[in-house]
Amino acid sequence: MKKTIAMTLVLVMALAIVFTGCGQTEEKSDLPKIGIIQYVEHPSLDTIRENIIAELADQGYVDGETATIIYKNGQGDTNNLKTISQSLEAEDCDVIIAIATPAAQAAAKIKDTPIIFAAITD
Repeated sequence: MKKTIAMTLVLVMALAIVFTGCGQTEEKSDLPKIGIIQYVEHPSLDTIRENIIAELADQGYVDGETATIIYKNGQGDTNNLKTISQSLEAEDCDVIIAIATPAAQAAAKIKDTPIIFAAITD
């Protein structure tokens, strides 16, 4: 009888350790969210985006590790940019980076989120 109780306790403790370890993973939602909106794929704009991501990594914001970087491309359609801006606002991004003037114009309508503009004209 004592042997059965001891075996049951060992099994329960082993299961408790396994399930406790599973519950201690870091939540991705706790990471800072950085949204990037790009107007269209273009070698110059792609280079700007790549350099922004590289500089973020140099500053300690590595996608999937210390930050969540959400990249969306408008494919040259200003209606897409409006929808993308709204979706990034709904995802509660900590900052939004808009690449190209149309992306910046769409992002400018966002309230309460800092916006960084790149590759824009007046």
